[in-house]
Amino acid sequence: MVGECFTISRAVLVRVMFTAHGLFSIYRLYVVTQDPNKWYLSTALMGLLMETSITIYRKRGQEWKW
Repeated sequence: MVGECFTISRAVLVRVMFTAHGLFSIYRLYVVTQDPNKWYLSTALMGLLMETSITIYRKRGQEWKW
């Protein structure tokens, strides 16, 4: 049980860090270009949200084997 909890929390932490990196990069792009339409790039993070939910619920936090 503890091992599964650690695996799931690690999977969530990695994806939260990746999301934060993406949002920060989009913010910096907005600051440089002053174009509010650049925020639409954040919709690509919805794919990450779907992948996170699949990884947590179906694979119990286990990463994909490529």
